[in-house]
Amino acid sequence: MYFSLQSCVQNYCKTQQAQEICRDYIMQALKRLGWQEQQDSSHYLAVNTTSFERDILINHQGTDYLIEHVPAYGVKKVNLSQLTNQDEATLSQWSNDSHTLENDHYSVSFNTKGEISRLYAKALQRDMVAEGATMNQMVLYPDLPKEFDAWNIDAHSLNHPKVVETDAHIKLVKNTPLRTVVEVIRDINQSQMTQRIIFYKHSTRIDFETEVDWYEKHLLLKAKFPTPIHVGKATYDIQFGNYERPTHLNTSWDQARFEVCAQKWADLSEQSFGLSLLNNGKYGHAIQEETLYLSLLRGSQYPAPEVDKGRHQFTYSLYPHQGTFRESDVYKEAYDLNYPAIIQAVADKENGEESLVTIDSNNIICETVKRAETQPESIVLRFYESEGKSTEASIDLKIAYKSWQDTNLLEETLSDIQLNPIHLSFKPYEIKTILVAL
Repeated sequence: MYFSLQSCVQNYCKTQQAQEICRDYIMQALKRLGWQEQQDSSHYLAVNTTSFERDILINHQGTDYLIEHVPAYGVKKVNLSQLTNQDEATLSQWSNDSHTLENDHYSVSFNTKGEISRLYAKALQRDMVAEGATMNQMVLYPDLPKEFDAWNIDAHSLNHPKVVETDAHIKLVKNTPLRTVVEVIRDINQSQMTQRIIFYKHSTRIDFETEVDWYEKHLLLKAKFPTPIHVGKATYDIQFGNYERPTHLNTSWDQARFEVCAQKWADLSEQSFGLSLLNNGKYGHAIQEETLYLSLLRGSQYPAPEVDKGRHQFTYSLYPHQGTFRESDVYKEAYDLNYPAIIQAVADKENGEESLVTIDSNNIICETVKRAETQPESIVLRFYESEGKSTEASIDLKIAYKSWQDTNLLEETLSDIQLNPIHLSFKPYEIKTILVAL
């Protein structure tokens, strides 16, 4: 058991090292493109490693700046002293007495426990909280599975919920023209949770940056989000697409799926509006009837009684939207949450914006850009269709290349060498990989 725990710690450290190595590789690639680090420069380079154009919020020396329209798989240079998107007014109006918040996107009320009792989305003209309920409610469940203590959650545990009833300490900690941060601190038995709930000007996503000092035994902690959305199925994200599950427990099969996995988001939508619950590392979801749940922490005791104890940091988000997930920006918001932009001070350079690849279809996502395994002078791009519909897509590579070929996931070629522009035909949820000779 000791060696198993030691192995986990070593692997975690390797993961941290891998992130640093990836950043180093990115910076080396930027140097090859002519970008040079310069710590005392007023010019900053925003690096976007996702398939979506995005707006990137940064904080420099205590001031928020928004770098707009950073291209997909690209970079954009800005001079912070010349950014003109700063207003004198703060983003939100906040009342310390009633714990209410008002801005262009939302009207929000917190109760004394730090839960959200009102979340009125102005663009949707509706309250996203079910009548008489509260959102971001913390619920504890006894967690004593019959076997595999650290792995299993048994269905009978969920029959005995205990809502955390302690009052919270709520205060406004930041209110700039670009974002508002409300801090909520609450005790959970022997543990303490601190959340920084963030509202943005450039996005309707609401982030819950969470830190927990956790010392519970045999307890499961879930966050609960009751909604007014009445539908019979929900949608869950996976690596290359998504799948649907019923929201009821009518059959034995449905009852066995009392918790399901989702990678970046889970969504509950009517045809006219919906709510997505995003995460950056908490994959246990449940959507039952009109309520979304996210499993946050456990207190297993075997095989390592101390493994869950201590400080945990994670973020989850709410994203109300028009229409179903297909009409929303849930993929863009989820990638934005999971792939933070890289910001680097650089020397000035004439070309202030560069991009590797653009796609003319919003439902086609470029998930991977990598060096080919067996052909060092080639790169591999992997795409997938994200909405379940057949799509014709044109891929515009912004670098010079000689040719391209279709391959399988093992990078074994499936087509002749192509010299024409890249055009791909996707079936619903199809994954496609191409090999590009440089």
